[in-house]
Amino acid sequence: MHTCNCVKCKKQYHSEEPDNYFCEDCYKTRKQIADEIDAKFANRPKKKIVSELQQFDALAKQGTKGFVSAKDLGIW
Repeated sequence: MHTCNCVKCKKQYHSEEPDNYFCEDCYKTRKQIADEIDAKFANRPKKKIVSELQQFDALAKQGTKGFVSAKDLGIW
């Protein structure tokens, strides 16, 4: 067993690892904060991302004989 210092609160703890990491209390606090943040992001509505190729294909389906108008592309 090695005596290590917590990288956050500098409290001493014993570990089989020779390197310093979070102590048990700081690790639990850090894990709780991370879980709260993950829960906030999990409940957000997902925004659908459409690539330019997908936009072009959708416009081609609407166009005449599969052609896309320059107006629809926003060029002119």
